[in-house]
Amino acid sequence: SADVPSENKSAFGAEMEDVAALLRSCGSRSLVFVDELGRGTSPKDGTSLSGAVLEAMAVSGMSGMFATHLHPVLDLPLCNEAKRHITKKMMSIEDGNVGWTYKLVDGVCTDSLALVTAAQFGVPEAILKRAKEFASYPADETEEVVEESKDEKHNLVEATGIMEALCKSECVPILPRWTSPPALEGHSCVYLLEIGKGKKAYYVGETDSLAKRLRQHRSKGEGWADMNAIVVKVPEGKTEARNLESTLIKKLAKMGFKLVSVRDGRRTGF
Repeated sequence: SADVPSENKSAFGAEMEDVAALLRSCGSRSLVFVDELGRGTSPKDGTSLSGAVLEAMAVSGMSGMFATHLHPVLDLPLCNEAKRHITKKMMSIEDGNVGWTYKLVDGVCTDSLALVTAAQFGVPEAILKRAKEFASYPADETEEVVEESKDEKHNLVEATGIMEALCKSECVPILPRWTSPPALEGHSCVYLLEIGKGKKAYYVGETDSLAKRLRQHRSKGEGWADMNAIVVKVPEGKTEARNLESTLIKKLAKMGFKLVSVRDGRRTGF
């Protein structure tokens, strides 16, 4: 869709007109392709609209593809009938190379590879480098705090055991104000932070630049400056690190850990 000034329509308005026509006209004998629905509005509104449209398409029995970069869509509470008709697929990668294979395999994709695509189409290296710096900068997590469980027995030792069982690897502890081990630099890692004195809060993240990320967290001030950290290296790379990050956030939240943010626990894609 594109802007249609002569009809007083934005690109998003034109897209919604197409969606309305789809929902009116298509049914169980229709083959439908929907690509990146909701990209012309905020991520939150786009995700909500995409989920509602996907659910309606699935319930009505339409066949086709629904592609999206709005990864939280499948974490929405879609009705059971819709879930039964949705099959999650992702594009395969051959021999570890990033490229278009045009082959679908079972699974979900949580990495849109935006910077890789931008590089392939000639975006200057300086812009890509700056984008990577922004990507590694943690957003303000204060807006989304999980209420503290009544059970205050949760601690870093318990969290370490959960993380090691999930990642199938031994955690590396990093004490307050200590630097990260050089062996972890340049590798995809999942980390967990214990923040504050007295009543503790926890933060889960992933990064390819651990030392820099720890400095960013410690610069947030009281509580963060003296945080404890545990880290697991993920040899499979960034996509797997993001999957583990999301799974760990969900698991700790379900168990009642007080998490600073659960935003990345909703990350998913297909």
